[in-house]
Amino acid sequence: MPVYIAGSYDFHTAYIGNRRCIMLAPTEELATLPALKKQIVKIQQIDNVPVVFELTTVSNYRRKSLIENNIPFGVVGNFRNYKDYRTLIIPALCDMESSFFDDIENYIKNGGNVYLSGSDSKSLVERLLNCKYKGSTEAVNVYIAPTAENEKLFLGFNEEYPFPFEGKAPIIECGDDCEVLAYFKLPYTNPDESRFASIHSNPPGVLTTYPAVLRRSLGNGSIVWSGVSLEAVDMYEYKRIFINLLETLTKDYSFVSNAPSDVEITVFDCDDGILVNATVLDEKAFVDKVLPFEIFVKSSVSPKGVNKLPDGKAISFVYEDGYVKFSSDALDIFDMYKIYF
Repeated sequence: MPVYIAGSYDFHTAYIGNRRCIMLAPTEELATLPALKKQIVKIQQIDNVPVVFELTTVSNYRRKSLIENNIPFGVVGNFRNYKDYRTLIIPALCDMESSFFDDIENYIKNGGNVYLSGSDSKSLVERLLNCKYKGSTEAVNVYIAPTAENEKLFLGFNEEYPFPFEGKAPIIECGDDCEVLAYFKLPYTNPDESRFASIHSNPPGVLTTYPAVLRRSLGNGSIVWSGVSLEAVDMYEYKRIFINLLETLTKDYSFVSNAPSDVEITVFDCDDGILVNATVLDEKAFVDKVLPFEIFVKSSVSPKGVNKLPDGKAISFVYEDGYVKFSSDALDIFDMYKIYF
């Protein structure tokens, strides 16, 4: 076992059902996704069993991207009725039970939308995208080159100036009913070559026909697939591209707000109304008061009123375009509002 892997985890053996697994409990900050994949390969070369990461916390990159852009989301699993959600985000797609495939396909056909990334669950990718999985690139660093008509979606990156991703890329052949939004572009050289294109980097040089990002309609719903996990990169451009891709699926949000990026808005149904929470996520010991911002909450009927809790202060509002619209008070740390019917 390489020393850098052995020193980064506590190793345990566990059984999931009758399947033996290796459990890795990180002893330091978790590595990047591409690095984790390489570590799994190294471990499985020694012991070819599933590798499971035992985490007390999960990377907040994806959560932060959604919060910073005021996009409502929930975390669901087999224990939740995800069919009530307009859009599902399935990041870093891993292998899963085939019984789950029918649920996802039916969800999409009935009007749901799905963003998914990765290709480890090859059967699901082939089924949802009507494609054939052919393997992965030799190159361990790739570039994503948007098509000319989709440059705006990708913040102006284009075929000549693509954006990079650290990791191998899947190779698929998609059907005629898929719309390719971007293709993979490979470096001039492969890792095992002795020649090089630049002393400091391996710049993009070979445009492929391998889809990097594509969109497909299925029944009454739609799918956006990214071959690599763009949403896992903690950089503004990648976060914004991820949000842009989500917004090709839906803009009909359950709430809308212009709150600053360090304010999280959460909305909950209750017996006689809707609860709206606003929380400052800044981790500094002392934070500045946040100026008032607007909150629009989707509702099929006009409410009787909006109150700030717990004191019951009445908040002025209007009901128009299917939304209850009001402005928050200046926010210190946390405020709660109730829309009652």
